Amino acid sequence: MISKNFTGFAIAAIVLLAACSKKAPSYTKYIPKNASNVISIDVKSMLTKLNSDSLTVENMMVIMQDTAHPDDYTKAINLYKELKDAGIDWENKLFISASSLEVMNVGKSPDVQIVAGMKDAAKLEAFLKKQPEMTEIIKGEGFSYSIKGPVAFGWNNDAIMVLMGGDKIDYNDFMPTDSNIASLPKSESNATGAVEKLKKYFKLTKKESILSVDGFNDLQGKQVDIAIFNQADLEGISAMAFAFLPKLKELIAGVYSATTINFEDGKAVVESKGFVSEKMGTLLKKYAGPEVDLSMIENYPSQNVNGVMAFSFKPELIPAMIKETGLDALLGLGLAQTGMGLDDFAKVFKGDFSVVFSDFALEKKDMGKDAEMYRTEMPTAKLIFAAKIGDKAAFDKLVNFGVKSGAIIRSGNMLILADNGVPATEIPFAISTANDMLTVASDSAILVAFQNKSQKIGLADDVKSKLKGNSVAAFFDVEKLLNGINDNMFDSTDVSAKNLLVKAKSTFKNSWFTSSNFDGKSITSKGEIVFGDPKKNSLAQFIRFGMYAAEQEKARKERYNDEWENEIKADVMLIDSIPPPPPPAKRK
Repeated sequence: MISKNFTGFAIAAIVLLAACSKKAPSYTKYIPKNASNVISIDVKSMLTKLNSDSLTVENMMVIMQDTAHPDDYTKAINLYKELKDAGIDWENKLFISASSLEVMNVGKSPDVQIVAGMKDAAKLEAFLKKQPEMTEIIKGEGFSYSIKGPVAFGWNNDAIMVLMGGDKIDYNDFMPTDSNIASLPKSESNATGAVEKLKKYFKLTKKESILSVDGFNDLQGKQVDIAIFNQADLEGISAMAFAFLPKLKELIAGVYSATTINFEDGKAVVESKGFVSEKMGTLLKKYAGPEVDLSMIENYPSQNVNGVMAFSFKPELIPAMIKETGLDALLGLGLAQTGMGLDDFAKVFKGDFSVVFSDFALEKKDMGKDAEMYRTEMPTAKLIFAAKIGDKAAFDKLVNFGVKSGAIIRSGNMLILADNGVPATEIPFAISTANDMLTVASDSAILVAFQNKSQKIGLADDVKSKLKGNSVAAFFDVEKLLNGINDNMFDSTDVSAKNLLVKAKSTFKNSWFTSSNFDGKSITSKGEIVFGDPKKNSLAQFIRFGMYAAEQEKARKERYNDEWENEIKADVMLIDSIPPPPPPAKRK
């Protein structure tokens, strides 16, 4: 079992053992310049934070212990210890890089690289030679490599690179050896393609590598647990796509984002900056949007709010962006049947949108009648979606098109979804156009209460302060969502699931995310995932929850196996208790 899972374990162990540096290490020159996503991980910092809660790799692996396979844990621990002393530089950053899938190139697999520093190549070679199912070590030009399944391992005196990604995806490489699924047609070898890319990447010059990208280097100068660099991969977009959208390349050239994640006590903090092309920046400046209008949801009639989402922008931005891509003529033809042009369509709404949902509950209910009665999980919640109407004439034109097409029925300020085989009494939504607002409610009662402004939304002032002043804002009260899961969901066979829910309620509290308007240089986004214990590191709390979930799953399987064995024993005892039939009577 260990030999079959070596590739996955080795990759996971590399992620767990990497450490940090203040600048991009020189071996990032082996990551291509056009890599769409590059993640750097300061696992040394992360392991230090885990150690603050007495968590180590060794005791995290204890969950692998299985009475049915007692040797697996020992083998895994030994493999981990060997890997720690396999010549890899664990005192520097680890990088995971991935290219984007090529548009309109079905079957193309992305390149995925894991790159770390090298201290002693001889030790690595000795380690790999001991691993089963590895090919012999082959000396290439300036590097050596070995292959295991669809994965290629390459290294020189500077770095080790684990590479997955050939010319075509071969699903057979991921099938279990004992699978009874019919073998799929085998495509060109993934490993062969990966080796060719190893040769290419180990020859990259600095100008051809990610080291030549300023945004990447700026991000690496920050002391964070995880840094994520994303950029538009122009080479990954096929020539056919650019031929179809000739202006697209200029619009997305140079677009990238730099995101950081830090695990602090009680919360995980996410910050990101998005940088755009000159062409896109010009459009964003011209159509600079407003800030979210939280007054739209101020009178939401519930104190049990589960989530809020709001965003504001100038609708004129949409046709402007579409025109820059060259799709305006095609979309204009599609809109012609509505009697509206692209610019008219952008006038329908003012640009302020909000969604609130509350009172989430999940419980088991009896459904059906008599002999067809059955129990099933039924979720319920209340919801309001609100959008400010812009140009009334343009809005009415769109509604009239819906009426003429038979999709909706207009009755004063109310819009009713057409029957279409479903009785109107069974359509749950209530839709209103009163007060220059398109309001969609989960039912008529909450719509009336919302419009009467008889209550105030149950949203804390500190949450409101985090959300306001941005163009996009969202808040999710995870604790209240989990509290909505009723105890009657669980019976005597759901002990593990019930225990896990109790643990989740004490682990996760809430989360919020915001994004600003374009400031002339970038778009700034921020967010937090808040955990239950404000004095313990958030990563440690998350890992402990994962370990608890694994323990509960193991306990569930053990209970299932015990029940199954008891049922078999009971059946055997029942069969043994049945007296044999009497012998046939003798013929006279």
